[in-house]
Amino acid sequence: SIQAKRVGAILAINGDFYNYRDVGVVFRSGERIRYNIRAGMDMLIVDENGDLVIIESPTKTKVENYLKEHAIVEAFSFGPALIKDGERLQFKYAEKNSCGYPAPDERLIICQLPDEAGRNQYLFIACDDPGLSVRRMTDLAEEKGAVTAYNLDGGHSTSVYLCGTRINKIPKDRAVGDIIYFATLVPPTEE
Repeated sequence: SIQAKRVGAILAINGDFYNYRDVGVVFRSGERIRYNIRAGMDMLIVDENGDLVIIESPTKTKVENYLKEHAIVEAFSFGPALIKDGERLQFKYAEKNSCGYPAPDERLIICQLPDEAGRNQYLFIACDDPGLSVRRMTDLAEEKGAVTAYNLDGGHSTSVYLCGTRINKIPKDRAVGDIIYFATLVPPTEE
């Protein structure tokens, strides 16, 4: 909540867990923060147009080929990727290096919906304790028409703030070092 207030967030959710890990590709506001690719950790990119782009099982070649034609504004390395280009992804849970396990847990996914009137539309789906499986969360994203869906850090990191108030409850909090947020053009007030 401290981070959300500092940036004047209207909506804020937890992002990656990457202040606690040293693997993955992380970009923030176009700046490369970490570039330690791990093939089993699907990447989510926010490109120069605000679109969500998935790179499954990234390699240096895949990422650098992407960078030849696009800018990476934000990049997350948690996953797994759930829906890409409107198609539900099929994978074996044991092959993914994140919380893609079939047991119910608190979870948070970010989705992009089809463009209407040329505007990017995003959807966040979160669940509280006792949680849902990744399969069920993917079902919900499909039901809402997501063209892209990606699993973010869940469990005790799952945090959703709306207008300064946490709107989800989990049995135990984990410190979150990274947020995804939407803010107003009105600057935050000093308290």
